[in-house]
Amino acid sequence: MNNSLRHLGIIPDGNRRWASQNQLSNFDAYLRSFNNIIDIIEYSFKTYSELTEISIYLLSFDNLNRSKKEIDDFLSIGIMFFESVFMTLFHKVDFQIRWIGLSNLETYLTKKGIEEKLKKFVSLLNDVEYKTKNNQNKLNLLIGYDPIIELKNSILDGVFDENNLTINTKLDLIIRTGGNTRLSGFLPLQSRYADFIIIDIHFPEFTIQYLNQIIINYKAKKLNFGI
Repeated sequence: MNNSLRHLGIIPDGNRRWASQNQLSNFDAYLRSFNNIIDIIEYSFKTYSELTEISIYLLSFDNLNRSKKEIDDFLSIGIMFFESVFMTLFHKVDFQIRWIGLSNLETYLTKKGIEEKLKKFVSLLNDVEYKTKNNQNKLNLLIGYDPIIELKNSILDGVFDENNLTINTKLDLIIRTGGNTRLSGFLPLQSRYADFIIIDIHFPEFTIQYLNQIIINYKAKKLNFGI
């Protein structure tokens, strides 16, 4: 078998547990995870020629209820990467960034003291999304994502239209780190026939070697897709 891999999904779980186990801060864990994400993006688009889309679950709608400190850490690292690291990566790999989720984060993130940082984060994300919109491959960053909201927005005049989904390509493979055995609302409509791999490794420890072995195994297995 040589199953196609056009759309890869990643649920990077286990950051806080890794931080606790290693007596480090959540900031340290998120920073290491963002660096892992950069490595995965570059390696995957360069190595797997048929891969045209990667979706990464950075922050769910429910995650917006986390503590002010955690949200502040997330925004700080996001700003750092959107200002510099991603801009460097665009010179190495051809891809566009797409923000999938609530565009009005300010309405939901009302914690005192993060207003200016949130404003800068949103501005940078919108800017990098605009600047890369004509690039070929797609990197979908799910931030403030809720599948119920996506479903409601895809219904027009009482009729559901799959083409109105923010992501209308099916996922082939989903990798979840951290050992938890659930999707947690990650693109359920796009995941109908996706192969779902759970690895009991926290995302800060997840390496290209793990990724490569998972993809090798995926390509070799027999998939029936309901037939």
